[in-house]
Amino acid sequence: MDKADKMKNDKVFLVTTAIEDFWDTSYRIIFLGEWCKRYSRKIFWQNITSETLPSYFEEKKGREIYRYLDTVFERLLFVLHKQMNRIHGTNFSIRYWRIIFGFWLINYIHVMYDRYKNLKHFTGLYPNFTSICLDKECFVTPKDTIHFVCHLKNDDYNLQIYSRILFWLGYKLPTKKSSIALPDVSRYFTKGRWSFKIILKYAYELICKTFQNKDQILLRNTYFSYLSLFRLVLKTKGAVWPCVYDYQDLPDFPINYEVREILGSFEFGENEFEKMLASLISSDIPQVMIEGYNFLREKVKNDFVSEPKAIMSGISWWFDTTFRVWAAESAEKGTKLLGVQHGGGYGTLEDSIQIDAELSIVDRFYSWGWKCCDVYAEVIPMPATKLIERKMKSLNGRNGVLCVFTSYPRYLIQFPWTADYLKNYYLIQTLFISHLSGSIMSQLRIRPHREDLGWDVRDRIRDQFPQIKIENWDIPFSDSLSKCSVFICDHPLYSTTFVEALINNTPTIAFYNPDFAANVIRDEAKDILSQLKNSSIIFEDPVLAAEQLNSVYNSIESWWNEPKRQEAIRNFLDRFGRISSTWLQDWSEEILKVRKT
Repeated sequence: MDKADKMKNDKVFLVTTAIEDFWDTSYRIIFLGEWCKRYSRKIFWQNITSETLPSYFEEKKGREIYRYLDTVFERLLFVLHKQMNRIHGTNFSIRYWRIIFGFWLINYIHVMYDRYKNLKHFTGLYPNFTSICLDKECFVTPKDTIHFVCHLKNDDYNLQIYSRILFWLGYKLPTKKSSIALPDVSRYFTKGRWSFKIILKYAYELICKTFQNKDQILLRNTYFSYLSLFRLVLKTKGAVWPCVYDYQDLPDFPINYEVREILGSFEFGENEFEKMLASLISSDIPQVMIEGYNFLREKVKNDFVSEPKAIMSGISWWFDTTFRVWAAESAEKGTKLLGVQHGGGYGTLEDSIQIDAELSIVDRFYSWGWKCCDVYAEVIPMPATKLIERKMKSLNGRNGVLCVFTSYPRYLIQFPWTADYLKNYYLIQTLFISHLSGSIMSQLRIRPHREDLGWDVRDRIRDQFPQIKIENWDIPFSDSLSKCSVFICDHPLYSTTFVEALINNTPTIAFYNPDFAANVIRDEAKDILSQLKNSSIIFEDPVLAAEQLNSVYNSIESWWNEPKRQEAIRNFLDRFGRISSTWLQDWSEEILKVRKT
């Protein structure tokens, strides 16, 4: 063996993503994480010399990391809001810029910290390595927050992030060109062929636009049904009104490198990670916050009512940049911002950037029953808009077991949902299913999430349990739920479907792993959740959950209706899934109260 061959044998090859064109299997492969190994490609990667790097993340330090990144966010936001005012010639408050780009910034910080720590962990263990990076000429700048988040679900953009960090750290590695695909954001935008339903939709929008005015509280994506919203409009005599407009994808804007250089001209950073953030952020911040900012401000003037009494939304704070500009500019002039809970997990989880971010920008936040102090927003328990007018359904005529999976990107988007957590998530599913009796397994149908995100979930199920039925999303969840005898949930601490099942009085068994930082429960929620655990509804062990289902399935109705169990369910729903027969009066009074202030 000559010297060159020996050196190559001693050197390892770093694989950062699942893009096999950027692997060199003539070296010993080190996979940076499980996300590199697509299940559908296991025949290939199982037959190469490789190792998978253990995670750098320690679950016991999850809270510490989360808090640290929050402090980084607040310090960086303070600096950036001044820079944004500088380059745009404005003088807006820090709250204004928190609304405009805070949701992107907190996700960006979490993502960059994870990718940075992965690489530092690897280089500490394997200093003699090589890899193939993405050529800088192929780098892209996301258009807005939703494009950024959708990019993060894909391998190619994560390759860009890893390549960018490696270059910044000073590594001179081989590069290769490859185009980064535009992310699929189509489901967020208005679409549809002309039909009677579409015509009715446009007629509805025309009426809403014609009669909306600045003295109203305007609602956008609040999860009120059309019927419920109509009743609320009548009850408040038009004090509340739907805000409608066609949410369309934004154009690409030519990158202004000169302005971005000015944006990045600030001092920041107490350690290497923070200095890296300060160096890279001017290149990564989405186009609409730099090049498209004036375009958005003009669009807002044309699409929205200026300075309404209040603006209320559930999900537009996250994905709709145009809406955020409207909300931010209106808030600067006195408009109240109202947030609405739109899913499970609120009030139960200790750490969630989604919840923390929403509570930091709105004046009032309407929860499904829980309260919270020491946050910017005033948290007010109200009947859940998403669950209004849901009726308890009879168990007669139901059959089978419905198990609903959720889905996560293979690459971390936010702490503490780490790679180890996701790996364990699929493990406990397998443990649960494998311990079901044969008769129950024959009646089990599994409903994977509509977004597979590269996990190849259906292939995994078919390989391990070929006899199990797999349900598609062309069947509405509410229809599927109403037909099953038992509902199974493997993520009850943040599941909307778990709450919906209890609202529908569907016998439910749930399980989760308490050893992970992502499943740390708020102190205020522990007592209520303990009642569900003591009632054998929620388990911390998937095997015990399966055994419970085996033992009660044949007498599921009598088991479910035992008084203590029903009491535990009522207590849970009162705090985390509140419904009320007086919802119309409750919401009407709240709307009119806000309007008077």
